[in-house]
Parts: sequence; structure tokens; C-alpha cells
Amino acid sequence: MNIRSLARGLKYCGEAKGKRQTYYVFESGAGYVVMSASRKKRASGYFNLVSRDAVNRIRRRGDVSRGMRPAHAASASSATFSSTAAQGKTISAAVTGSGTLTQTAAVTVSPSSVSLSASTFTASNSPITACSASCTTGGGTASLLTATVTDQFGNAIGGATVTPSCSVGTSCTFSPTSGTTNGSGVFTSTFNSTLAQAKTIQATVTSFGTITQTASVTVNAAGAASIVVNAGNNQTARVGIAVTTAPSVLVRDAFNNAVPGATVTFSITGGGGSLTAPTAPSTNASGIATLGGWTMGSSSADAANGTMANSLSASASGAGSTSFAASAIYILSGDVQPIYTGNCTGCHFTGGTAPDLSTGNSRGSTVNVVASCNSGFFRVAPGNATNSVVYRRIFDGGICGFMPPATSGLPAAQQKIIRAWINNGALNN
Repeated sequence: MNIRSLARGLKYCGEAKGKRQTYYVFESGAGYVVMSASRKKRASGYFNLVSRDAVNRIRRRGDVSRGMRPAHAASASSATFSSTAAQGKTISAAVTGSGTLTQTAAVTVSPSSVSLSASTFTASNSPITACSASCTTGGGTASLLTATVTDQFGNAIGGATVTPSCSVGTSCTFSPTSGTTNGSGVFTSTFNSTLAQAKTIQATVTSFGTITQTASVTVNAAGAASIVVNAGNNQTARVGIAVTTAPSVLVRDAFNNAVPGATVTFSITGGGGSLTAPTAPSTNASGIATLGGWTMGSSSADAANGTMANSLSASASGAGSTSFAASAIYILSGDVQPIYTGNCTGCHFTGGTAPDLSTGNSRGSTVNVVASCNSGFFRVAPGNATNSVVYRRIFDGGICGFMPPATSGLPAAQQKIIRAWINNGALNN
């Protein structure tokens, strides 16, 4: 066999060490070439050509393979890699019993898709005060909203567009109205409102939906800025008696929100009378403060219609003041009849001198009844005390002279009572 053709295309397979020689095995197209070299005499050696079948038989018996090691034989191992933490990874491989391979692999793990349930949305402070301009979180007039957009594993997702809005409540202002998350997955916006109420705020991630978590912010009214009558104005009550509806006011801020907890001071400004506690109540949750009671006085002059004006003011710090008006009247049973009984019924009683001014009979015998002393006048002309004989006789004696006899009429206070009652219609009250 030509040595050149034998050596052509040899492929080294491995080696085996004996006691005196080392055997090197090469594979060729014709078979296997086994070359031996003396372990002591390195310059000496020989080689033999061995058929492929012969080597395979020996391998099957295990004789040749024992102690043989490949010089450049390679083995491959594969594995899959995954991670829940989005970050750059450096991966190394360790060979058991041999150490760690020098070469490493670099893998970048990116976040998964947006998770609306894992993402968060919070408000920094609540409650805040109603505000329209220059609202700040430090001043308690705004709340900082923070949306943190993540995947299901909590990895931050940057570049996501977030838009806050009120799902419960109105008049909501956001600055900015929308924006994108930063590298940490965070978007922030300040919230303020002019409407005092509880708000529920949500954050929507474009193309994905609304973050499950919502933020609750309560907006309270600002300071008192106005005060108006709520109830109890323009009533009429008998002198010495309280009006039916206790006066009350409504206090509001600059945005028309009802202001709770504001102190309102009520005070009489005309007509006399008196107030019942509380005279400086606080507004309730609806911004309403109610006076304990208002009793009518009679210190003002009686008007042409027989009423006496009473007035009241209500004020609150920062809100200014407002006023109430009421009319006081005298009535037959409680005010006029006692004057008749105390001064007139000694003569003018049932069966006595007409008219009969006794209790239960005085109105029937006087109102729209022609006077016996002057047929040109009624004893009592409703709404017109000046042309009523009963009044003129206790006042100036201008019609039929003075009564009671031998007097110059009744005291001014009693004159006022009868005059006011007649001018108010001489009612059967």
C-alpha cells in the first residue's frame, strides 16, 4: 500500500496507553491506522493498518475503548432559559468536576405586557380643600396622583400613556391631563377641584384599559365667602311670641359649596324682642345654621297696617352678613280683650251699656256696628282706627268724647294695642 494514499485523509480518533507504549488511532477511508510509540524510546515506533470491521469488533468487546480518550471530541448540552425579572442577564455554564466555562452568554429580559391588576394607582393626600388656581399639594388644595404601570411580575413598563379621570364626582382638574410613564413605569399628575364632594379617580392605560386600583380623594369646601337667608324670613307673630320657623342661614364658599362648621352670630337689629339660644350656632354638614328662636317685640312704631317691624342680622367671619324681617301684631283675645276687661266691662257688659265689651262679645258688638252716639261712624271700622269710635274715645275724644268717663282716654301703650289691632283688620284672633 502506498504510504501517501494511506496517510491521505486521516482523522485522529484517540489514544490508549499501555505499559510500554502509547497507541494512537487514526481513521482513514480504508480502515483504521494504529500507530504505536515507545514510551521510553520516543524515536521508535510503528504503525499497522487495521480493517474497520476488526476495530468495530474489538470496540464491541470493549477491549480497545478501555483507556482511550478522544483528543478533540466535543459534546453538546442545551437548556432553555426564562426569567420573571426584566433586566440584562450574564449567563455562565459550569462543567461538573471541571469548573466554569470561560465564555458567557448575555441575555436581556424585557417586561411582559401591561397588567392592569398588578399596576397601581394612588393619591398622596385626602381630604383637600376646594381650589381653582395655584393649587398645591403642600397647601392642601391638590393631591398628587401616581400611576405605576407594570407587567404581571411587577416589572416597570416605561413609555405607556396614562390618562386620569373621575369615575365618581365631577369638576375634576388634572395637571397634566395625560402623559407617558418614565423608565420606572411611573406617571404623576396633580388633582384639584372646585366642587366639594367625595371623588373616585381612575387611570386608563392607552390600548390596555383602566388600572384596577382606584384612588379616593375627598374635596372639602373652602373658607366661608357668602351668607344668605335659608328659612324663617318675613314671618308674622304676636308680640311676645316666637315666630313659627326659627331663622336659618346658608353659608357657602367662593365656589358655592356649603361650608360646615362655620360660626354664625344672630343679633336683633330692630323691634325689640328676644332671641333663644343658640344665638351663635355652627353650620351643619349642609352649611346651614339655625337660631334657637326669635320672639317678637313691640318697640317699633305700629305701621298703617297695624304691624310692628322686627329685624335680625346674621353674620359669619369671611362671609359678611344677611338680615331677616318679621312683623309683630296684637290680637283680640290676648291683647285687646284684657284692656276692655280691665277698663270698660264695669259698664259695658252683657245687659249693661252698649256696646257689650265682655269676653266673647266685644268683637260682635263693635266691628262694623254703627255707633249709637254718631251714626256716621262704626264703633270699630276694620283697617281704619282713625274712623273707629272705640279707638277715638280712648285716644283723643274726637268722636263722642272720651272713655272711660271723666278721663282723657287710656295710656299710650293701650291706645297702641287697640289702634294696631283695628288697623290690622280687627281680626277675631
